[in-house]
Amino acid sequence: MPEVGLGIGRGEYSDGESQLEVLYWFDEQGNRYLTAEELLTRYQERFGELPE
Repeated sequence: MPEVGLGIGRGEYSDGESQLEVLYWFDEQGNRYLTAEELLTRYQERFGELPE
């Protein structure tokens, strides 16, 4: 979808038990957008656990 600056592509995803081939969104430069789980992991690594 070049008109909105998005691309879609395949990649490997592992949930710890199984490995799957999945589709991911990419920006115009070919950088993959992170999943919600990846964003949460990065947040926790930087700031610790989420506040309640």
